[in-house]
Amino acid sequence: MIRPGALIIISVLFFSITGVAQLRRAEKIFRKCSGSVVQIVSYNPDKTLYGSGSGVIIKSKGWVITCYHILGTASMIYACHGGVFITLDSIVSCDPKRDILVLSFKKGEEK
Repeated sequence: MIRPGALIIISVLFFSITGVAQLRRAEKIFRKCSGSVVQIVSYNPDKTLYGSGSGVIIKSKGWVITCYHILGTASMIYACHGGVFITLDSIVSCDPKRDILVLSFKKGEEK
């Protein structure tokens, strides 16, 4: 029979090891995917900030998926990747009901 104190120690050790393993997996996933994340910034016609959010690069062509509501009534939209602002080329697809927006950005062109 295992004593209650020993059971507590075993449980703490098990969950500590499991927690560390999960943290390492999360860090590995972050390192692998963080280069695919961009900041999306949109501006009103008067050049005031409309909104900002994040997006994920889904194609080497420069396609980015983000939320539709970031576009709203904005007249200008940019992606920021690695500290560089990139100009919107076109809207590839959108679904306002599902709040999905796929954008294409001009490769190599900075704001």
